[in-house]
Amino acid sequence: MSGIGCIENTCPCAVVCDCSEGGCTIRIDVDNHIILKGEKMCRDQKICDHIVFTENNSVMVFVVEFKSKNVDARDIEEKFVNCWEKSREILESARIFKYVFYYIIIARSWRPIERKRISEIKLPSSRRREIIVRKTGVTLSSIISEFPPR
Repeated sequence: MSGIGCIENTCPCAVVCDCSEGGCTIRIDVDNHIILKGEKMCRDQKICDHIVFTENNSVMVFVVEFKSKNVDARDIEEKFVNCWEKSREILESARIFKYVFYYIIIARSWRPIERKRISEIKLPSSRRREIIVRKTGVTLSSIISEFPPR
C-alpha cells in the first residue's frame, strides 16, 4: 500500500467519515481522502478538530479547526503547530515526504479583531504561510481551487 492509504493504517481509531463539529462543517467533495479526528489522535495536548489528507497529483494536508462561537486567536497557533507536528509524524511513518500543508478555520461568525490576530499568526510549512478563514459549509474543492498546490 502506498500514498495516503497508509495513513489509515497508522491511526485507524481516529478515522472518521465527515468533517464537522458543533454545527460547523467543511464538505469533503474530493476523491481519495482520509479524515482523522484530532482528539482521537492525540489527547495529551491541544490539537485541531480534524486533519484531512488528500492525494491527487500531490499529497495535501488540511488542518481544520471549527468554531461554532467566536474565534479565539490565542489557542489557534498552539493547536495548528501541534497538528503540524503530529501530521508530519503520520506522513513520515506512511513514508510520504512530499506534501503541502493548509491551515483552515471554519466559523459561524468573525469579529474583526480576531481576523486581524489570526492573520498575524506565523505557522510552519504552509504554502503561503497564511490561515484560510471561511464560513461553515465551504467545500474542500473550492479551497483547493483558490489555493492550488505548487
